[in-house]
Amino acid sequence: MTLFLIDLPDPNHPDLNKMYSDYFYNHVRQLLAPDGAVAVQSTSPYHAKKAFLSIAKTMKAAGFGYVEQYQQNIPSFGQWGWTIATTAGKSASQRIRETNELPVPSRWVSKEYLLASFVFPNHFFEQVNTIEVNRLGSGTLYDYYRQAWQVETELYKN
Repeated sequence: MTLFLIDLPDPNHPDLNKMYSDYFYNHVRQLLAPDGAVAVQSTSPYHAKKAFLSIAKTMKAAGFGYVEQYQQNIPSFGQWGWTIATTAGKSASQRIRETNELPVPSRWVSKEYLLASFVFPNHFFEQVNTIEVNRLGSGTLYDYYRQAWQVETELYKN
C-alpha cells in the first residue's frame, strides 16, 4: 500500500488555495496505487470547521472512494484535523479496525487510540451539505478559512 502524507501550510493565502482544490486532489489520486491512501493536513476542526469540512468534500469530489476525517489535540496548535482518503478497497478506519497488529510497535499508540481520532462531537457533520467544494480558481476554501480565523481573532480581542 502506498501512503502519501501532504502537510501543506494552512490555506491562508489565495495562492495556497489551489493546493487544496479538486484539480490538485484529482492528480494526487491518479498517482496512488489501487490500494493507496493519502492523508492531508486539514486545519482545525474546532476553529475553522467550514474549511475543515470543505477539504473532505473536495477530496470526495476529486474521485476518492472513501474520505474520512480525524483529529488530535496537538499541544502547540490545539485541536487539529486531517483528511484521509483511499481510492478503492476499504476506508482507512475500516483498515485499522481489521488490523490485528500495528505495523510499528508503540507504547503510546494503540488501535483503539487511532480509531478514537475518527470520532467527532454529536452533530459535527450536520452542515456538510451546505459546504462547497473548493474548485480550482474558486477561492472557496480560502474564504472559509479567512472568515473563521477573523471570527476567532475578534473573539480574543474582546
